[in-house]
Amino acid sequence: MSEVTRRLEGEECRFIVVGDGGILESTQPMPGEARFAELGPKGTCCTIASPTKEFEAHVMLAKVKEVALARSERGGRKIYAVRLFGDSGEDAPAKSVMTILLNGRVCGLSSSSSPCSSSSSRPQYNPSMKGQ
Repeated sequence: MSEVTRRLEGEECRFIVVGDGGILESTQPMPGEARFAELGPKGTCCTIASPTKEFEAHVMLAKVKEVALARSERGGRKIYAVRLFGDSGEDAPAKSVMTILLNGRVCGLSSSSSPCSSSSSRPQYNPSMKGQ
């Protein structure tokens, strides 16, 4: 997460979390720093927050099983997203933990010339890289 927040710092993003009873969306510039806290048996919590703390997002990294970069088009507009997925059920797809839509021009998310060159690009989350 640190590398993502550093590279996307200041880019306008829409953070989306879908719960059982509602959906929370917030549009904010991406904060430039991720902080990590060990919370005992709950594992590591990653926090990204605006400098004023008017916006904070907390992700329990033990709940994130996969991170995917996705690109789609709607109404002739390209949409790039970073999607965090949790566990999947026996007959159910992986549940979304959080989606971050990138609203601005974004460069340098991957080693290819395009940050999300393919909607099938689904790099795996590596817990050992949590501070990078």
